[in-house]
Amino acid sequence: MKGLVVYNSFLGKQNKFFSLVQDLKKEGHALGIDLELRGNGEILNTSSIKLDYDFVIFWDKDIALARNLELQGLPVYNCSEAIRICDSKIETFLKLKDKLPMPKTVVGPFSYFDRSFEDAYLDEVIDYLGEKIVIKEEKGSFGMQVYLALGKEDLKDTLQGLGNKNFIMQEFVEESSGRDLRINIVGDRVIGAMERTNKNDFRANISSGGKGCFVEPSQAEKDLALAAQKIMGLSFSGVDILYGKDGPLFCEINSNVNYLSFNHISGLSMGREILTYIRRINERD
Repeated sequence: MKGLVVYNSFLGKQNKFFSLVQDLKKEGHALGIDLELRGNGEILNTSSIKLDYDFVIFWDKDIALARNLELQGLPVYNCSEAIRICDSKIETFLKLKDKLPMPKTVVGPFSYFDRSFEDAYLDEVIDYLGEKIVIKEEKGSFGMQVYLALGKEDLKDTLQGLGNKNFIMQEFVEESSGRDLRINIVGDRVIGAMERTNKNDFRANISSGGKGCFVEPSQAEKDLALAAQKIMGLSFSGVDILYGKDGPLFCEINSNVNYLSFNHISGLSMGREILTYIRRINERD
């Protein structure tokens, strides 16, 4: 089997995602799968694009390129539509609302230009979400572009600082402050879970200073993560779960999941699991 792994050319080769695709190549070699690594900036995205591979692992968010590869008949993991929805916290919310338990959420109003919010709107948001509010830009990774507002003035200042960027607002889940659960999934199997904790920040992300430890998730947590992956149409993912007062809450789902920290603390290989899954699917088809 010969596969292509697409990564983002413009993050640089010192970026963690390049280390991740190198890990995939190493695991592919061990499994007898020949993987070529190419940045999205190395592939001319035209109507006549022709690439000779059995499959593509798309470790980027260049949706137009992923879609064009699909149009050439190439199996792309994850598929372009799933990546597109996962890359948008707004689209993810709309896809999963009323299907999975999650924090109360308000989608911010669209604007062409910078916004100035009326007090009545801010009061309504606080009445619905509470005094502590988590603000998330529509697109963002590693816990970046996520803010905590404490009260009305802080909320107003934070929202105005976003300019015309799209965003969502969510209730602050006190029970999960500085901690969450990352569940890694391939196909319909939970590969393992990592609890992340951060004593110095409400965000638990490893890249924000959090620490991870390998844990066994509860059945309710597994079921929630598996349901999210299935609804989103993903082949593999990392699902982030919050510890709610009345049970687990969906936080977000990652199509380009950074699994290197998980591999390190668990001794497992997420890359090998992904490649074994793809080989099984391709041989079946």
